[in-house]
Amino acid sequence: MDEIILLQKILDLGISNGYFELNEIKSLDKSCCTDSSISVIDFDKTEEIHRVKHCALALKSCDALKISGTDSSIDFIEMKGMRQFMNRQLIIKTNIQPQVQEKVYSFKFTNKIRDSITILNNIVQSANFNLSGRERDLYHAIAKKYIVLTDINIMSNPLELLTLTLEFLSETSSDMEHILFEHFESEIRNIELPNYYNIQRPILMSCNDFKSYY
Repeated sequence: MDEIILLQKILDLGISNGYFELNEIKSLDKSCCTDSSISVIDFDKTEEIHRVKHCALALKSCDALKISGTDSSIDFIEMKGMRQFMNRQLIIKTNIQPQVQEKVYSFKFTNKIRDSITILNNIVQSANFNLSGRERDLYHAIAKKYIVLTDINIMSNPLELLTLTLEFLSETSSDMEHILFEHFESEIRNIELPNYYNIQRPILMSCNDFKSYY
């Protein structure tokens, strides 16, 4: 109950102090989830406001933030449209594992979550929020999830997924979606995140699954 109250307080203070702007995720700049109406904080805008108010250097923020009292968590959300990458792999038909590793590395996920937490910490601990020492400790203890959203989907047949291998590259785009999702999920799951502030292991999620997540 204390966590739920604190999360609502942080959300309300963030909005009233001009740090948080709520938008449907489909309306965010370069959103890959173009039919999702879930309300999130536009964290790119939060980064811009933080830079001005705190005289800070530009940081690499995540795309969105979801402060959820339902499961008492703070969710940093990064969107990555991978369909174009998938279509390119269908054409060149090379071993995709090295390509996926290089693609995930180029996203610099570790830098983004580190900078995003720095931004949120600075905001939450600013004088305008006036949180007590106990509230700050509770904020740091709250689970912080890192969700990577993608526009490629995986169908709900686990037996079919188990039978897919890289030999199916000559097959359909549906097969490629399975393969890509599996490889991206493996790479993202193995990302090493800073061991502080209760950051959870990254989650790869399709836009379709995201609709029913909250």
